[in-house]
Amino acid sequence: MLLSDSVTYRPATPPEIFETLGSIAILGSTLGAVLGFPAMLLVGLPAHVWLISTRRTALAYYASFGSVAGVIASFAFGYIQDPKMWTWIFSEIHYVLVGIVAPGAMAGAVSAITLFLVSRPDKALAE
Repeated sequence: MLLSDSVTYRPATPPEIFETLGSIAILGSTLGAVLGFPAMLLVGLPAHVWLISTRRTALAYYASFGSVAGVIASFAFGYIQDPKMWTWIFSEIHYVLVGIVAPGAMAGAVSAITLFLVSRPDKALAE
């Protein structure tokens, strides 16, 4: 007679898999790459080139443009998930602000600030 069932093998269920930190990190990195890469190519790089060419190299400019790029990417991802989102988007303004605008703006700003801190365009133009 077995006293404990912990000896027998059974495959992990999806909730158990996603409870691990590694799985969550992989999922977050994948989702970040899927959303972030197109946003970086379509909005971030042109914004970076424009900011440098117009000598607007302060951190606030980068954070602002990054926030806008993040919100655009969030709306695009929301539209891909539910193409009918424009029919309910104005009636669910709380969901839009908390679920789409805020995370997109924060992720975009963090990405743009990271680019700013790595490339330091303000110091490059000063030299």
